[in-house]
Amino acid sequence: MNWKAEALPTVALFVVLCIVATLGTEYASLLEYRRSLLWGEPWRLLTAHLVHVDGQHLLGNLVALCALQAFLPTLQGFRRSLLLVTTCSLAVSLCLYLFSPEVDWFRGLSGVLHGLIVVGCFVHWRRYPVMCTAAFVLLGFKLVVEPMLPSTFNFSVVHDAHRYGAVAGLMFAIAILARYSCCVKDASGSAASTDYSNHD
Repeated sequence: MNWKAEALPTVALFVVLCIVATLGTEYASLLEYRRSLLWGEPWRLLTAHLVHVDGQHLLGNLVALCALQAFLPTLQGFRRSLLLVTTCSLAVSLCLYLFSPEVDWFRGLSGVLHGLIVVGCFVHWRRYPVMCTAAFVLLGFKLVVEPMLPSTFNFSVVHDAHRYGAVAGLMFAIAILARYSCCVKDASGSAASTDYSNHD
C-alpha cells in the first residue's frame, strides 16, 4: 500500500470535519454531546466528535490529525479506520456520561485523537521504538499536567475526554496485538506479521 492510499482515511476524516464546520451553529447544536439529551438523541455519542466550538478548536485538531498521519499513521484501511474512530468516539462519550456527570456538553475530536496516538505508538513500536516510546511518554506527561495549565482556548477544555480517549486507544491496541499474536501462533511457521499497518 503506497502512502497516498494509506492517507485516504485521514483525508476523508479531514474533509468530513471541514464540511461539518460549515453547517453553522444551529446544526452543530444538534450534533454536540448533551448529557440531558443522549437517551432521546443517541447519535450525539458519535457526532459530538465531529463538531467543534470555534475555528481555533477545529484548526488545532486538524493540525494534530495531519501530524498523526505524518509521524504515526494509524488510520489505514477504511473499515479498520471506521472501527477505530467509532470505538474511540463511543468510549469517550460513554465514559463522560458514566464517570463525568459534571460535563453537560462537549464538542471536538481531541479525545479520539488521543486514542489514535496511543494505538499508533503500540502498532508502530517495532518499526520505530524510540519515537513511539517518546510519544507515549510525552502523551502520558501531557495528560497529567494539562489540567494544571491555563487553557489556550476561549472555552473550558474537557480533560477527561483526553484521558478516556487514551484509555480507549490502549484497550484497542491491546486487542489488536492479542489478535495478531494469535494469528502468528496459528500460522505454523508462515510469515505472518504482527505489524498492524500491514493488515486490513
